[in-house]
Amino acid sequence: MDKILQGGFEKGSLIEVIGDAGAGKSTFGLQFAREGAKNKEKVLYISFEEPMESLKKTALGFGWDLDRQKNLSILTMVPFNFDKTFKNIVNTIKKKKPDRLVLDTVTCLSLYITKPRWKAPLARSSQLSLFTPSLADVRRGLYELAGELRKAGQTVLLLSEDGKDFQVASEVLKFISDGVIKIKISELETKVSRTLEVIKMRRVDHPLDIFPMEINKNGLSIKPLED
Repeated sequence: MDKILQGGFEKGSLIEVIGDAGAGKSTFGLQFAREGAKNKEKVLYISFEEPMESLKKTALGFGWDLDRQKNLSILTMVPFNFDKTFKNIVNTIKKKKPDRLVLDTVTCLSLYITKPRWKAPLARSSQLSLFTPSLADVRRGLYELAGELRKAGQTVLLLSEDGKDFQVASEVLKFISDGVIKIKISELETKVSRTLEVIKMRRVDHPLDIFPMEINKNGLSIKPLED
């Protein structure tokens, strides 16, 4: 990745890592977190779906004992109330002051963005719309979150799910992020393979190639293209 991006992620940038379930987003996030901790950076990994112990077991499968990384914190937050979780994230960042932050996954968190109370209709026949956010509501919630993350100045990975159920949030994240990396699972006859593509990276003249990627015993590995 460092070679592809001519040195790595820009400090303070927001990077979306998007992919299907099982593509390797969490592995990407865990490896990014571990490398930061190895470099003596403060790292915070917040999960909205997978329990902390499950993430630690996944990391241990690659030989990464995260309990030994004293400057790496993994937290699980229940995302069912977006506004409450939003405040929780901001307060945790202020307390931990991380250099690197991973949010896993932002699309999961976005599902619980609610319509602002001042926009709620009074008619009983429209009560359903109290709980159904519009595109503008999702955009507002994610833009506010991104704004708070930028204030703190850490480098952020925004892991996000691909697919129809998450399309609105994914499109918003593409615009507010400084970079977008897509991980994909492809099936060719009986063989399943993973690929990685840099869709967007501000201020970097990155290649537009699709790179072969694999997850092995050492973690995530990106292969150079053959001549």
